[in-house]
Amino acid sequence: MKGRSVRLERPTPEDYELMAQWFGPNSAASTMSATEGSVVSAEDFRRLDQSGELRQFAVRDTAGATVGAVHYKPHGPVGGYSLGGAIGDPQLWSRGYGTEAFDLLLDHLFHGRGAHRVQFTTALYKRTSCAWSPRRDSSWKASCASTSTWTDSTTTR
Repeated sequence: MKGRSVRLERPTPEDYELMAQWFGPNSAASTMSATEGSVVSAEDFRRLDQSGELRQFAVRDTAGATVGAVHYKPHGPVGGYSLGGAIGDPQLWSRGYGTEAFDLLLDHLFHGRGAHRVQFTTALYKRTSCAWSPRRDSSWKASCASTSTWTDSTTTR
């Protein structure tokens, strides 16, 4: 899956090592993972990906460097998915890589996997994620947690 500034590809063994760093329990991006903190090693990510429990993609920039990862897993009734992922290096945040990576992932889920509903959780400091409104021909639902409240938004196009 290819966009203007990033592409999504199946992960390599080196990518699993990066994912373990980026989404580990003490990392800045840990809240953006769909793993609820249960995945802490590269071997955990590899095993879950190969079993299909957590389908993962490396996010690569135009030079081919792995800059992040996105993933999904089934959630709720058939056609429902929970999403996760982030751009690993905070220095690369706010460049649009994450937005484009999630747009590509949503295209894959809605058009390739027959998704009816997706959800993701983001961190309070990533307010742009809460305001993010992907352009879809389907419905999507996102929940953004702030300190004590949830904001649910649904868009249908």
